[in-house]
Amino acid sequence: MTEETRLKSGLAVVFVLFLLINTALVTLAAKAAFQGVPFALISEDTSMGIRWLFLTIVLLAVVGLDLLVHRMFLESGIAPVDTTWTDFIFMAYLVLTAAAVLFLVESLWLILMVSLVVLFLLTAIILKRLLPEVRPWLIWVIGSIVLMGVTVVLITTVFGK
Repeated sequence: MTEETRLKSGLAVVFVLFLLINTALVTLAAKAAFQGVPFALISEDTSMGIRWLFLTIVLLAVVGLDLLVHRMFLESGIAPVDTTWTDFIFMAYLVLTAAAVLFLVESLWLILMVSLVVLFLLTAIILKRLLPEVRPWLIWVIGSIVLMGVTVVLITTVFGK
């Protein structure tokens, strides 16, 4: 397995993990909204300034991490155009996850869900360009959809009360 193939496969796995984390967060918030119970991952007593400070720190860390990933991709021979799109998607997943943890309440689940669907579609398009064959891409798309469904079912049944 070449380093380029290893990096592309690893990237697909990382995208699935962020997709599942965000799917779980959306499901928890939607479930709380439909049941009419309050939902917040961070205490409501936490000031907005602290939340924005944490989000700023996360954004700086994301840019640094994304720079490292960008360099690794360029050094392995992946085209700069594909690397740039991958960077945008990677940053979007990290920022979406951080924003969901900091600001998600039961009233914002729909916005996060729409963002997640758009991000899933963009990820599928970018991975179609990155993965050389159709079979790994189809496995990623079908596997992601199945894992998201399993995540939703597990969360709604395990936290069913």
